[in-house]
Amino acid sequence: NIVMKTTQNEQSATADTSIVDVDIVASAQNPTFNIAGIVSLNTRAAGNLDDENIQIDVDYSLDGGSSFTTLANQSYSTDVFSPGQDDTHNNTYDVMTRTMGTRGQVTMSAGATVRFRLHLDYGSINNGRTIYFNRGVNSSGQGASSIIVYEE
Repeated sequence: NIVMKTTQNEQSATADTSIVDVDIVASAQNPTFNIAGIVSLNTRAAGNLDDENIQIDVDYSLDGGSSFTTLANQSYSTDVFSPGQDDTHNNTYDVMTRTMGTRGQVTMSAGATVRFRLHLDYGSINNGRTIYFNRGVNSSGQGASSIIVYEE
């Protein structure tokens, strides 16, 4: 039992936001799920993003996305640097594609649907900066974010 979803829709975030989500039907009661993901983010923005912390959590919902519970905090977390701010990040556009992964048990009935999402915890962002997802290296390029879930 495995599902995957990928999004290439470019988005900017100035608050908590869902990057990509997917539904899976449990084959057993109270199953353990493995969640893997790829987050494509770009620091191309007006203003300095130097030393910002980007934190992605994995959440799940048993009510179709009306409410979510955190399965894993900081399943993906990194510091980013604005273009030109240091010798290792001096390209025009600083694109970062990072992998993340976690696993956890969900209390639920067999045959029920659970929704997992990769979720930006905007509380990790300093100075109210805008964070960009799935933005490519130039105006015609584009990145993608993905989530893969399978039941053990």
